[in-house]
Amino acid sequence: MKAPRTETLKPGGIYLAKVTKTEEGISDKGNPVMTLFVSVGATGNAVLIRDYLTFTAYGKRKLIGFARAVGLPAPDNEEDEVEIDAEDCLGRRALVEVKAREKTDKDGVPYLGITKWLPLPPAQEVSDSDVIPF
Repeated sequence: MKAPRTETLKPGGIYLAKVTKTEEGISDKGNPVMTLFVSVGATGNAVLIRDYLTFTAYGKRKLIGFARAVGLPAPDNEEDEVEIDAEDCLGRRALVEVKAREKTDKDGVPYLGITKWLPLPPAQEVSDSDVIPF
């Protein structure tokens, strides 16, 4: 899988994404965090992007958005607890919007990050080889 470079995926585009690996850990600030390894784009052109879900009041909106996008249970309001198990995330698909990050590789090309998780349209069958972006 290719490194996440802006010449492969265009910032602001919406692409098919699949969670391929997860890791649970603790952030630098001591909060629980889940690292998602996400394959973004069509097979053969897919890139790997890491996304981070922090289990804090500040990160709750992103947690709920991710859960809803991939079909996991999510509370109706942000005051309720969000519980996401790393194993339940594996293989989940959604659409994602990507952005260029400030951090660049050794050639000065920005890395990409995920700005939004969006659900797949209802009853839409999408395979790894479908041409994306929409």
